Amino acid sequence: MCAARRVWREIAQENALVKPDVSKLASWWHTDADLGRDQECVNDTTKLRDYGFDHFRETRAAFLDLFTQLREELIIP
Repeated sequence: MCAARRVWREIAQENALVKPDVSKLASWWHTDADLGRDQECVNDTTKLRDYGFDHFRETRAAFLDLFTQLREELIIP
């Protein structure tokens, strides 16, 4: 991601985005840590539901809503 700052700044300028500094939008070290694991991470939400946290959203719809909001706020093109 060494070119991310420069590339994002160009994208932000071309699209009149409000956040030209990509480091304010993403932390590459965190993404690298998540995607660079040697061992798979498996999570179970059963206990959450047992304790009453049973509301959830379909993942695809949640992402699409988020991307729509980010576009409206001129965060992404």
